[in-house]
Amino acid sequence: MTKIKDLSPVSFESKIKFVSQEEFNKKVPVNKIKQSDEYVKWKVRGHAKPVINKQNVFTDGIHGCNVGAVMDSDKVIMCFHQYPVGLQKTPDKRTLEAIQEIIKKRVSSNKSDSNDSLTGLIIGGGRYDSISRAYFNSIKKVFNELGIKFSIIWGQKELCLTDVYYSKEDDTWLVSTYKHKLKKSGYSKNQIKINNIEDLKNNYSDIYIRTGDELCFDENKISIKNLSHQIAKKCLTFFN
Repeated sequence: MTKIKDLSPVSFESKIKFVSQEEFNKKVPVNKIKQSDEYVKWKVRGHAKPVINKQNVFTDGIHGCNVGAVMDSDKVIMCFHQYPVGLQKTPDKRTLEAIQEIIKKRVSSNKSDSNDSLTGLIIGGGRYDSISRAYFNSIKKVFNELGIKFSIIWGQKELCLTDVYYSKEDDTWLVSTYKHKLKKSGYSKNQIKINNIEDLKNNYSDIYIRTGDELCFDENKISIKNLSHQIAKKCLTFFN
């Protein structure tokens, strides 16, 4: 059963903009930023360190991984790309608790002002991956405990991958979703078009857009007032 949360007013006013790979590459200096400390790395084994205290962040190849970001009024406090480590059906409880503690410590020690409101985003994940879902629920729980006002675009279809870039100056997330195709010369990215709400529903299972956010498909902006009505009518999935 779909459950819809009350969308109470908050101060979070970031844009979440879905663009093509071509548009993404025009606006994001991918090769340059991958050599910088604004690149959010990930590891198949172990846990990559989160990026902290940056104006811009970038990460790529998000599949079953969970990407989480927390911002205050000045910067991105932290952004992490969490690979769902392990092959067991149920993730180790101690691992999940350790990740929660790391997030709490990073956020509390790096935010600019103790009274500053925190905003964020959780994106990525594999809808049929129980381990990915467990990490997602764990991250969501600690975000709520910290009072972070966040949006969610989670639960990609199988074979979907996503690249994201955040600019504090524009307060905008650029998102590009594609299929990964292996070739002898390397691999290609076959664009998945997300041009409207129906496309979004077809490619992500858990969608929650906070009041005040702007969800954009290319140049088409949808206000949260209109979007919340469409969500209720079209039964987009909300988190508990």
